[in-house]
Amino acid sequence: MIYVLYYSSSGVAVTGLSPTFDIFKKVSDASDVTPPAISEIAGGYYKFTYVPTEAIVATIDSNDGTMSNNDRYKAIQVTPTDNVSQTIFTSTPTAGGVTTFQSILNAVFAMAQGNFTRSGNTYTFYDDDGVTVLYTFTTSSTGRS
Repeated sequence: MIYVLYYSSSGVAVTGLSPTFDIFKKVSDASDVTPPAISEIAGGYYKFTYVPTEAIVATIDSNDGTMSNNDRYKAIQVTPTDNVSQTIFTSTPTAGGVTTFQSILNAVFAMAQGNFTRSGNTYTFYDDDGVTVLYTFTTSSTGRS
């Protein structure tokens, strides 16, 4: 995941900085983690790349002593869910025997393309071929089973 920072002083972009992490720690146990390098993009924008496996808190110092503390220091948190699309397609919820969000969406799409039948409290959903059973749900007063 690429994280982007913006540095300005009194509203004016600051370039040519060499920001570093003062703090880069796990939230779970406050242990130190080796921080990534920060590089300049342009126009006051800087970036670093990191793939967190758990929540990290950090303080970044621009290392420019002429900046006010509000402009000089950035406090951030990075988490494994920052990259939402990656999280959605690799997380492991389960529904109807499938185990990734993408598989669940594919199954729902397949159900929407096919037909379903109802017999009493039982609903059977078919693939678009009208023959292949995708899911069977039985409802009751306490929910479905």
